[in-house]
Amino acid sequence: MQKYKYIYLSLAFGLLLTTGAHAGQQIVTIYFAGTSADFQWSSPHKTTWKNHEELLATMFSEHRVPAPYHKWFVDGIGSGCSDLLGPVLGDISGGLANFFGSGFPGLNICRGWQTNLTDATDFLNSVIERYPDDDILLNLVGWSRGGALALWFASQQESNPGVSKINILAIDPVIGDLIEMWNADHYTLGNKVAHYVGLYAEHERSYMFGPTLPDKQSEETRTWLLRLPGSHETLVGNLQKTGHSLITACYLLGPDCPLPLFQTSLPATDPELEVVYWVTKVFAQELLGSYQWGGVQFDWNWHEEANLQNKRELFAEKVDVMWTLNRYNYMRNFAFTPLGLEDFFLSGCVPEATGQGSDRCSIDYSSGSAVPASSLNNSSQRLSIENWDNLPRNHLPAANAGIDQVIVADDQCTAEVTLDASGSSDPDGDELTYSWSWNNGLNTAGGATPTLLLRQGNHTISLVVSDGIENSPPDTVSIIVQDRSAPAITVDAHPDILSPVNGNFRKINLNISTSDNCDTAPAVVLADIKLGKYSFSQYNRPGWLTSYIKGADIGTDDNSIYLRAARYKRFWWFWTDPVYTITYTATDASGNTGEASATVKVRNTNRFWFFYRNR
Repeated sequence: MQKYKYIYLSLAFGLLLTTGAHAGQQIVTIYFAGTSADFQWSSPHKTTWKNHEELLATMFSEHRVPAPYHKWFVDGIGSGCSDLLGPVLGDISGGLANFFGSGFPGLNICRGWQTNLTDATDFLNSVIERYPDDDILLNLVGWSRGGALALWFASQQESNPGVSKINILAIDPVIGDLIEMWNADHYTLGNKVAHYVGLYAEHERSYMFGPTLPDKQSEETRTWLLRLPGSHETLVGNLQKTGHSLITACYLLGPDCPLPLFQTSLPATDPELEVVYWVTKVFAQELLGSYQWGGVQFDWNWHEEANLQNKRELFAEKVDVMWTLNRYNYMRNFAFTPLGLEDFFLSGCVPEATGQGSDRCSIDYSSGSAVPASSLNNSSQRLSIENWDNLPRNHLPAANAGIDQVIVADDQCTAEVTLDASGSSDPDGDELTYSWSWNNGLNTAGGATPTLLLRQGNHTISLVVSDGIENSPPDTVSIIVQDRSAPAITVDAHPDILSPVNGNFRKINLNISTSDNCDTAPAVVLADIKLGKYSFSQYNRPGWLTSYIKGADIGTDDNSIYLRAARYKRFWWFWTDPVYTITYTATDASGNTGEASATVKVRNTNRFWFFYRNR
């Protein structure tokens, strides 16, 4: 056996795919091959039937393992026997090695029960040692005796504290061992087993090929016992019409069987049997890809990115074709085991002594002990589209980013805002993680209720929640940080006293300064000039007021004007010293307006002011 198979296969590919792995969880999937099979059976010419790749080896090769995913392949019972015994037994090593290695797994010649269990245990423990603080979700996939091994291995892991949950996919699990079959404890689903799916070949009739129907300890364990058409090998890729690659006594002597009375060449193939393999593989891949099985990903994209409804329609079409294909009754007349022995000669589970129309015997452990003559049909149902609909698919979580908020900015033009995703939900009750983003993804935050420091303005913040398997569609919340503070403005007039009162116009320069918490340059405009109570902006027309104020451009940032140093008659008999009030406004980008004024007084410092009363 090539040593390169035994490489630790949990390679990190960088970013995690959108999968079913939760934080602090490792997903371990172990494949148990059937008798004599190994991981090289992903190539058709390596299989015993030579016409098609084998299912488990192919799924293993296509199984992706980004962190935190791990995979392992346990070669089948009896595999490698020819390599081991060839130097001793010479040309007949193949047949005898297969006979002893595959036919008597309890002897542990080559690869027996214990060798394979140890192989799987060593790998699992290596993962646990690397991630001692993480939970282990253990998926076990097995075919033939590999299916029985998956059950046995699961029973061993009930006492392993590093394993939190176990799922089992057993494809036509058979024990084929008259001693081992009575160990009911090995084929009882423990409390850690969350889901058991058994796929059984309805038309298999070989002696010692009664499939295993396990017992279970907990009602919480879901069990699906489903039948597919064809033989034991049809489910995993054999397209031969007989459903078997090895028939009669030539099995003992290998491919160069010299006996003229027995088969010396492989049976003819039927390409239409491919549909059974396709349905089995798709169902297995969808099952492993479901969230309860950790969301395992595969390279084989059977649906070409179709949506769920289109995938369902395609699967339903293939299932219909599979069950209406008139190919399977022929397989009942052929046995896989040596000498052509068939179950219906040796058991009492069938009503007639011919393979046609008879039921398949199974070994039922549901009563707590082995019942080797149980009817498979009475204990299982045919695989249908309903089973597709019942796959434990993940339901998308729903993000709720909370209600829109309007917040007032502080003197730094910022505001603290607390987001609230407590309205988010997951139909499956999975724990959610929260991803907030805004400013085209340049800013991010996590958690259900993060507190952010936002500047003044309008912010659209997006929330995506994840249940560890899939991300929700985004939901958004609008956060408006409003600037409600008016700019500060000061106005100084130079000069601020007009003297002497001689009736002349004097130029007034206005120095204006502003500050604002958000706007570095508020817009400054000359709002008004008043002479006493009279407003220049209101009476901005030729008349008596224009004889006192000139060069003032109201509504602009005009900062130099001309005022007359003259008294004006308040009443017909009373003259007064005027006071000019010059008002400016400063408006920031948010529309907040501040106002300030400066005064310019007319004051005659001449002691003979009386003579200038009307200047």
